[in-house]
Amino acid sequence: TRYPQGGERQLIYAVTGRKINFSILPADAGVLVNNTDTLIAVFEAVCESKPLVRRILTVTGDAVAHPGNFRVPLGTNYQQLVDAAGGFTEEPEKIISGGPMMGMSLFKLDVPVTKNSSSILAFKEDQVSKEPVTPCINCGRCAVACPTNLMPVMMMKAVLQKDINRFTALYGTECIECGCCSYVCPAKRPLTQGFKEMKRRIKAEMARKAAAEKKAAEEKKVAEEKKGEA
Repeated sequence: TRYPQGGERQLIYAVTGRKINFSILPADAGVLVNNTDTLIAVFEAVCESKPLVRRILTVTGDAVAHPGNFRVPLGTNYQQLVDAAGGFTEEPEKIISGGPMMGMSLFKLDVPVTKNSSSILAFKEDQVSKEPVTPCINCGRCAVACPTNLMPVMMMKAVLQKDINRFTALYGTECIECGCCSYVCPAKRPLTQGFKEMKRRIKAEMARKAAAEKKAAEEKKVAEEKKGEA
């Protein structure tokens, strides 16, 4: 019952004792993790030949007139969902797509529902932005709270220095982006946001290197074929 126990890696370890890291998939460890909605979608696809065309979303928050759960077709506009929930009681300062810990902020509601959508949260006040960001005091609370046993305080230094090698050496890619470190940080530093950005940069770099290696291999193969013909 302790967050983020519902996370894929934590759930697999708690149930089977098997550990999953950034470089492998649960299937590589002989495990599949599916929620109830996914199982229903599998049943409908296999037994009723129905593709995934609908999704259940929660619309809630203190700025929503009538919070509730809605089963809607994929592609439905978020604004339509908010209207179905009675609209806003007042203009919200913060709108989040997803959960309060791992969700992404929205600048507008002109966004379609996708298969990965889960909820819309609308708050009258943006409490996070009102807290001033202060220098790190090296208290270690982020390290204690991290469910993956990482060192967020050191990882953030690598992020600020844009040091990908250092971030990787600190196992920063193992971050599950749960938001626990940011939540407990007394300095209110945007730790999780920084880690997300660094991980995206690393993935982009890995994709670039893979494409370059593939191109080099193809060029080498073509050169060898021409040499053989000659």
